[in-house]
Amino acid sequence: MPASQRTDDDTLLLFAIDRLAFAVPAALVEAVVMPPEKLTRPPGSDAGRPGIFRHHGAVYSLIELAARLGLEGERPVGRLLLNSENGRRHALHVDEVIGLVRPEQGRWAMLPPYLPRHTFPRGFLHKERIFLYSEPALLLQLQDHGALRRHLEELRAKEEPVEEPVDEVIEEVVEERQEVVIEEPPKPEPKSAPTPKPKPKPR
Repeated sequence: MPASQRTDDDTLLLFAIDRLAFAVPAALVEAVVMPPEKLTRPPGSDAGRPGIFRHHGAVYSLIELAARLGLEGERPVGRLLLNSENGRRHALHVDEVIGLVRPEQGRWAMLPPYLPRHTFPRGFLHKERIFLYSEPALLLQLQDHGALRRHLEELRAKEEPVEEPVDEVIEEVVEERQEVVIEEPPKPEPKSAPTPKPKPKPR
């Protein structure tokens, strides 16, 4: 649905690409579907726009957001968010669709200053996770965005456990063992020989 025909429904659709979490108006997403098994690759196709496919008789251009962000490696099957803007149909490939939420189920939040405000004007805090609020038409303009990769690296760094140096761990174990006092069980006292009973005197 074009932005000019947006409904009053302000429900948000939440999805993720790697550890990057996004929120877009659900009214701007026509449907969420599985990726097609085959693509037609017209001239000019590339990693960010690998091809086109048909869905219910309409032709959609597949947009690989992960590739446009410069993310390498294999991606999960994920889902496609179908969107139409100004007569053009696009299918945004995302790793995971988290679900639909109402704005009152979270709260609006500020984003780091290095993220572009024209693409992500604000954040949405939901279940202790910050979602980058945007619109499909704005996400289509992303091209190898360094600020988002920086944001991704910061998210990954927060999730990595802090490992102690091996030498320090060994020293702590040795110290703990030295502090342990092993008590030996008490030795049994030697048994004294039984006192012989006196013999009765003859009458």
